[in-house]
Amino acid sequence: MKKLLLLVLILLPQMPILAHPGHGANLLSGLLHPISGVDHLLTMLALGLWAAQLGGRARWVIPVSFTVAMFAGSIAAVSGVRLYYPEQAILASLMVAGMLLVSGTRLPLFAAALMTGFLALFHGYAHGIEMPGTSPTYFIGFLTTSLVLLLLGVGLGSLRKKAHVHTA
Repeated sequence: MKKLLLLVLILLPQMPILAHPGHGANLLSGLLHPISGVDHLLTMLALGLWAAQLGGRARWVIPVSFTVAMFAGSIAAVSGVRLYYPEQAILASLMVAGMLLVSGTRLPLFAAALMTGFLALFHGYAHGIEMPGTSPTYFIGFLTTSLVLLLLGVGLGSLRKKAHVHTA
C-alpha cells in the first residue's frame, strides 16, 4: 500500500491538476463533483486513512474539521474572497496527506485538525469557484460526498488496523 501511494505521489505531478467545471446546479452534480477529480478524491481518502492511523477521536475530528473548513472555503469563494494558487495548494495538500499517511506521522489532535482544516480551505475554495451559482443542493452534495470519502478512508484504515492486529 505504501509503495502504491508513493508511486501515485510521484506520478501525480505529471498529471494535470485542473479545475473540473461544467457541473449543474443540483444535488447530483454536487454529489459527483468530489469524485470527478483525482486530486480531491485521493486527498480525502488519504486523510481518512491517516485519521484511522491516528485512532481515537482523530477518526471523527479529522473528517469533521476537513468538511467544516471545506464549507468555509466554498463560502469564501462564492462571497468573492480570493485565495491565490488554489490548484497548487490542492496538489500540495495531496502530497502532504500522502506523506503523513506513508510516514505514519503522529500530531497532537488539535494540530492535526488545524492542519487538515487549512488544507480543506483550498479544496472548498475550488468547489466554490466551480459551483454554478449558489445552489444549496450543490453545497449539500459536495459536502456529503467529501465526508463520505473521508469516512471511507477512516473505515478502510480501521479495517486494515484490525486485520494487521489479528495477523500479528
